[in-house]
Formats: sequence, C-alpha cells, structure tokens
Amino acid sequence: MWRVTSALLAALDREVIAHGAHLLVVYVPARFEVYDAAWATTRERWGMGAGWRREAVEEDLDARCRALRVPLLDLRAALRAAAAGARVYLHVDDHWTAAGNAVAAREIARALPSAAGPPVHGRAPRPAA
Repeated sequence: MWRVTSALLAALDREVIAHGAHLLVVYVPARFEVYDAAWATTRERWGMGAGWRREAVEEDLDARCRALRVPLLDLRAALRAAAAGARVYLHVDDHWTAAGNAVAAREIARALPSAAGPPVHGRAPRPAA
C-alpha cells in the first residue's frame, strides 16, 4: 500500500510543481484517532490487541512525505484540542461537525502561507512565481 501511495504522492508533487504551485498533504484523522473512547470501542469491536497503534497510519504517511520532502499537515492535535469543548465528529458517522470543519479550515489556512516559506521536511522554499 505505501509503495503505491508514495508513487502517487511523488507524481502529484511533480504535477503541482509543474503548474507553479505547492503541494500540502493534509492528514484527516479517523474519529478513533481523536477520541480515546472511540479508540477503545474500535479495538474492542475488531478484536485489536495491544500491538495495534492508532498513530501508525499518520506515522507511515509522515515518513513517506518526509522522504519526498512534501509538507504534511496533521490535524489530530487541533481536533483533539477542540474536542475538549465541542463535538468535532458527528454522532452517526465519521464526518466532521461544523466545529470540526472550522478547525480543519483554520489549520489549513494557517499552513498554506508556510508551504512556500520555511523548509518543511527538508524541502527548501519554492520561489514565488
């Protein structure tokens, strides 16, 4: 799976660069990556033992992005912080509430100007067009 993902990210990055833009990969976490109770329920429902780690997918994606020097924005911390005061996922499925969407929009907006700014994962800033 990660070999294909890496190849797709590399191709996408080349295409984005060819059009004078900057790629930013945004990691959208599952509900169980934000809520501890949802993680416990997921592990119980699927019989996941102690060897399963909810951070594994983001860590693997981060490693691929680092290798490609493509910036990755991880929304988990911001969603967890917001979840302390408001629901960020709907009760019925894994879609965000208005509060969750607002968190994502805010974090993405903050990250966009920096995509051409300081190096991220070792990539030098791209010159402005």
